[in-house]
Amino acid sequence: MTKTCVTPSCDYPAPADVFICKICQQALRRDLGDIPALIDDLHTTLSRQDVIGSSSGRRAAEGGLPWKEPASEALWVLVDTVMTWVREFQPADAAPFPEAPIAAARWLLTNAGYIATREPAGELVDEISSAVAKAYEVIDRPAGRLLAGRCGADTDDGRCEEFLYAHVDSDGKPLKVAKCRACGAEHETSERRAWMVNAAAEMQLPAVTALSWVLTLMGKSIPRGTWDGWVYKSKRLAPVAHDHVGVPLYRFGDVRDLAADWVARPRKERAA
Repeated sequence: MTKTCVTPSCDYPAPADVFICKICQQALRRDLGDIPALIDDLHTTLSRQDVIGSSSGRRAAEGGLPWKEPASEALWVLVDTVMTWVREFQPADAAPFPEAPIAAARWLLTNAGYIATREPAGELVDEISSAVAKAYEVIDRPAGRLLAGRCGADTDDGRCEEFLYAHVDSDGKPLKVAKCRACGAEHETSERRAWMVNAAAEMQLPAVTALSWVLTLMGKSIPRGTWDGWVYKSKRLAPVAHDHVGVPLYRFGDVRDLAADWVARPRKERAA
């Protein structure tokens, strides 16, 4: 006995014991398998023009770290999507999954067969496919609009999980209201971007990515010398883990709090 695949826009038959067709199962495995390399590529795109601590001289130390907003936004969407779905499919009594998106993507891939037996599998296929496609699309390409988090509005089908994008004015500043493309709900852009900052708090990120997210999500550029002071001089910031090649990973919430404190200080105190 067969039934129709539950993936949106797919009407192929699915075997009786699963909710998604074989084509969607293959696509899901392919996309999940691509995610670790995609995350590495996005980190490379963000850090290509800069290696923290590699420059010398006063001018280099005072300059803000370069960043590429399209890659930073694509990385945020990819990480948020992976972490949301791994929490959805893990058993209720399982230990909390670490906020490590590469490990989470591998967990989803390893458990793809089990996931196919759950009705939300179709939504997972759709969202993972979209996030992966966005990551491939925006590497080294300019962004058209500003990411403003997930919608979250109540709809007849539950809560809207569409990503919001706010239009920007001629100066590149986001408009006050962002309208959801899926359900039409309108949100205060500043409120949704504040939600993004909080949602990312537990993420473990390389330094260049953490600082690019500070700029993308908070609109604050942190000088390289300030970062080096946090890590090496005052010891206010320490890595919480290391990635598979030994690069230090920092909790984004810790970086966020230090950045907010630094920005709030008077200018002379910041320079001291």
